[in-house]
Amino acid sequence: MSQTLGSVIRPRTYRNLLYLLLTFPLGRLYFVVLTTGLTLGIGLGVTLLGIPLLIAVVIGSRRLASFERRLANNLLGLGIQAPDDMETGVDEGIWSRARTRLTARSTWVGLCYLLLKFPVGIASFTLVVTTLTVSIGLLTAPLTYSLVEDGIQLGV
Repeated sequence: MSQTLGSVIRPRTYRNLLYLLLTFPLGRLYFVVLTTGLTLGIGLGVTLLGIPLLIAVVIGSRRLASFERRLANNLLGLGIQAPDDMETGVDEGIWSRARTRLTARSTWVGLCYLLLKFPVGIASFTLVVTTLTVSIGLLTAPLTYSLVEDGIQLGV
């Protein structure tokens, strides 16, 4: 019986589905926050407010990427390690730490990942919801067949 219902009775299946369902709302949130912050920072780049805003958005994307890494590790059971390209000492100044974070490869990879999470989230959310809806509809079709007078009509 466990061979037949293998993936249905495993808790990991539902954690994977939860991760796929969370991809859309989180991807939308990341996309809105990052595009708003980046475009506002670029637009205000001629003033003294734009550059600090750009730096804050890019460094803030590291926090979002860290949250996404923890979420994937917890829900998917992965072992993604934090990037090790940030060798900053405690005694260094704020500008030195900011420069190190801005030049780190993982910052820009994480930023691209967060921006791409929105289109991937749309696709995965659509596929998961469609698959679950069709599966549940097909499983419950025998129960609803007897409720209809002439059987289920397919528009013919």
